Amino acid sequence: MTTVAPAVRPLGRAIAWLALLVYVTTAGGSLTSTDAVVTYDVSRNIVDHGSVAMSGNLLGMAWHEGRGGQFYAPFGIGQSIWNVPFYAAAKLFVGVTGVRIGRPDTLHKAAVAMSQTIVCAAIVWVTFLFGVAATGGPRAASLGAVTLAFASVLWPYSGFGFNQPLAALTFTIALYDAVVGTLDYAPGRIARAGWWLAASVLTRHEMALGVIPIFGWILARSEAGRRLRNVLVFLPGLAVGAATWMTLNWWRFGNPLDSGYLRDANPGLGSPVTSGLVGLFLSPSTSLLLYSPFVVVGLLGLLAMTRTRDRAIAWLLLAEIVVFVVLYATLGNWTGGRSYGSRYLLVVLPLFAIGWSWLLAGLGQPRQRVAFVVVFVVGFMLQLPGVLVDYAKVSQQSGQTYTTEDRQWSFDAAPLVANARDLAYALPNNIAYVTGRRTPPRTMTTASEADRGFSQQFAFSLDFWWLYLYYLGALNRLWMLAIVSSLAAGIAVAAHAVRVRGLEFDA
Repeated sequence: MTTVAPAVRPLGRAIAWLALLVYVTTAGGSLTSTDAVVTYDVSRNIVDHGSVAMSGNLLGMAWHEGRGGQFYAPFGIGQSIWNVPFYAAAKLFVGVTGVRIGRPDTLHKAAVAMSQTIVCAAIVWVTFLFGVAATGGPRAASLGAVTLAFASVLWPYSGFGFNQPLAALTFTIALYDAVVGTLDYAPGRIARAGWWLAASVLTRHEMALGVIPIFGWILARSEAGRRLRNVLVFLPGLAVGAATWMTLNWWRFGNPLDSGYLRDANPGLGSPVTSGLVGLFLSPSTSLLLYSPFVVVGLLGLLAMTRTRDRAIAWLLLAEIVVFVVLYATLGNWTGGRSYGSRYLLVVLPLFAIGWSWLLAGLGQPRQRVAFVVVFVVGFMLQLPGVLVDYAKVSQQSGQTYTTEDRQWSFDAAPLVANARDLAYALPNNIAYVTGRRTPPRTMTTASEADRGFSQQFAFSLDFWWLYLYYLGALNRLWMLAIVSSLAAGIAVAAHAVRVRGLEFDA
């Protein structure tokens, strides 16, 4: 395993651009989950008031009250920091132009929501690089990255505001740098891995558990004469990250070990692991196998790797998968709220993609092509309901009241089923609205910031930002079609570039 050759990188960049253009085109441009709104609120307060507090008790939980009577989010600060430049840019744009669409904060939230497309496209890029380094096959790695991009729940989550994608990106980079840095005798990359891990932990606290297999890898795979140096360059980033985490906790809650979850019983940490494992793999709401079925072949690839010279890498990736799967299985709330599939396990999807790439690399071209098409098409079709319809709106629109057990085990309440059912009506209706054959429902074009139900009036719409702008009257039909045509042309160009670059590596 060596650093990826420069000649391979144009293919990876083409795949990343393709992913970014598709993600931008299909993004909803809004924040409809509580977690996303809370991290956005902290970003706003950082910019507007220089404070990491929330504007109030947004989560409605007394144990989030910290020092000075202010309320603080239990989430890592990383996502809010990532949001800052996008919020600031939107604020500057609105201030200079005076443009207002929807609520006063609609454009600000849209900018923050769209930043997720960059994060998810970057995950695809890093997964491609990791796949090339692990398999030695650029073509197979490209197929694995494309599968991850469009045949897994990474695609729906490119339009949500959850912090799992950012945690997954920083962790995957850290893992990649640690592996390549150790095998290529590059202490600078090992040092970088420590800093990326710090960023991941500051985004989601539990990512700290992923440090253990990486530290074990560095100890086991470093040559005796380099082991101490590799450990010493790895630790500073982790130390700074840990110190920052504890300082932030102390500043907010007066306890360096309390991130906001210390008194929170809602996650249900310590629940029976067996129930969680069954749920994460078999629940109609959360099943990793149902919502990202490529993980089956990805796991087969990793297991096959354990019988080759790449077995150390395979065991490292499998160890990370086991760590996070078991961790989230011990949560009573393993569904994760308004999720399309398991958002908690998003972090392990790039690792399965590397196993899938390795499996594809061992197939001849005809079999490789057939295997990829079958796996890709199945996964792609399963993502469409999550991409085309906003589950947050669908779940409210239905008017159904489900118990926790219903949300976990009822097919009727499952996001895939609910979204697919809604899509069957929404798709033909929206086509009729856009083509002028039917008049769309009337909507309010503006609202106050206190109007929490403003976005729900668009439950009839497909979840595309440019379609929302059309229904708001900010775009007429001609401009909307021009924007969509331009984006489609960009996707076509990027897809052609991926094909041409990929053909360069055909055997």
